[in-house]
Amino acid sequence: MVRDASEAEDVADEAIARLTTEIQAGNRIDNIPAWLSRTALRVAVDRARAWVRRNRPEWLSIAASRASEVGKALERTEVQERVWRHLLELPARQREVLVLHQMEGLSYREIADLLDVSESTARVHGHAGREALRQKLKTK
Repeated sequence: MVRDASEAEDVADEAIARLTTEIQAGNRIDNIPAWLSRTALRVAVDRARAWVRRNRPEWLSIAASRASEVGKALERTEVQERVWRHLLELPARQREVLVLHQMEGLSYREIADLLDVSESTARVHGHAGREALRQKLKTK
């Protein structure tokens, strides 16, 4: 989920800082290890999303520069842009599940825990999002 040990340390530090804030605010946490694990996962996902948002154009240019044929690279870039554009049109929950499952590699169980929904609900959102994206890509 994170790119290196330094970033993993930053995520852990952030989770511990949030735990300290919660305890100082007088909030009761029954299962501290589970709370820390869940918070660290959320921090890591937030950092990954922010990194993707900041670096997406760079990814596209790197992919294009490495392609052996310019035509294929342009076509691939156009397809990626279409996918991103249609992905952003999906309802937020469907988009979140698709990004977390397909791009971040999280299991539906992990997604369910992260989004505070059941695993079957996460699967339903993922399926609905994939189908909606498939339909959008077919028609446009």
